[in-house]
Amino acid sequence: MPKVVINDEEFEGAEGDLLLDIARRNGSHIGFMCNGNGACSTCECRVISGAENLSPLSEAEKAWLTPGRLEMGMRLGCQVGLDNNNPNASVVVLTRVEELRRLFFKFLRGTPEGETVLEGNLISFSIRVTLDHVVMGPTGLLNSVNRLGIFKTLVPWGSDFNVWLNDGLKVFRRMTGRTTSYTDAIDVIEIEEAEEIKKD
Repeated sequence: MPKVVINDEEFEGAEGDLLLDIARRNGSHIGFMCNGNGACSTCECRVISGAENLSPLSEAEKAWLTPGRLEMGMRLGCQVGLDNNNPNASVVVLTRVEELRRLFFKFLRGTPEGETVLEGNLISFSIRVTLDHVVMGPTGLLNSVNRLGIFKTLVPWGSDFNVWLNDGLKVFRRMTGRTTSYTDAIDVIEIEEAEEIKKD
């Protein structure tokens, strides 16, 4: 099976798998505010290598990503899939939210050994991303409304809210080593609150 490296961690994928689905399945740090509907761009990834093993640009990507971001190798994880079932094929990406997290911690304490940080400056990275998304916001939203309708654009989770929430908590667990599901999270919070009360 093709190898997909997301944020320096290697996973297996199959032809047709979306990068977002691979990331969510494995709890990788990736955004998915719109639940993978191509309506928010929080799943944006920088393709470091293996672009030839990915599907062509979608209309949603053309609507959300500036020409400059496309030249930088940016893709939307919810729109781009593996387009090669060669077991030797590989794709390496760094998600925008992970890149931002790494830049933030680099700003605070320097880059840990073994982590990829492609941008040098937290402030310039944040300003550029914000400006690019302000510029493309109108075309991205119009594209989303045309594809999904107004309701799904504004409330993309719909009946999948629990899946969306649990996938978010899976990312939280991978990053903090804590909990896998919403109910587990509530249990952990209640236990921690009870322990705090005992200490007082």
